[in-house]
Amino acid sequence: MPRALVPFVLGTILFSPAALAASAPRESWGKAGVSLDRYREDAVLCGRQAYYLDVSDTPAAKALARASSLIENLPSNINETASQPVSGAEAIAMAVQGARPEQRFREIAALQKSTLEKCLTSLGYVRFRLTKEQRGHLSKLRGGTPERHAYLHSLASDPKILSTQHG
Repeated sequence: MPRALVPFVLGTILFSPAALAASAPRESWGKAGVSLDRYREDAVLCGRQAYYLDVSDTPAAKALARASSLIENLPSNINETASQPVSGAEAIAMAVQGARPEQRFREIAALQKSTLEKCLTSLGYVRFRLTKEQRGHLSKLRGGTPERHAYLHSLASDPKILSTQHG
């Protein structure tokens, strides 16, 4: 898969209507006593590693590239006549269906998630489960705001929460 396509793929997955409509996450990552600045720096570092992961040699990327190549190389003179065994639109639909892009994007997202988790673990972070109350509070805070970051940090840096809610 061309490297330029990777951010598109990740963006498609992360910002799909289903992802945007999802409730607050059930899990997060924390490190006892971590400062807010270090917490944000580590999140950015690990997020970038996952975002820029080279997936070009994976089966998922290769399947998407093959489908793209099939579509790009369709004869330009395919027309919509009954004498053609398959129309251009049908050939494109078959290439897309054969590639199963939703499944391939999920496979790539799983690789990126694994990369993110390995990075966080290597920096000493642990996964913890958010309580129903914490998820409720989090769902009221808009993504990307300083208030949301501060709230997540308050949970993620609390040794008591990390030990009792360890995931």
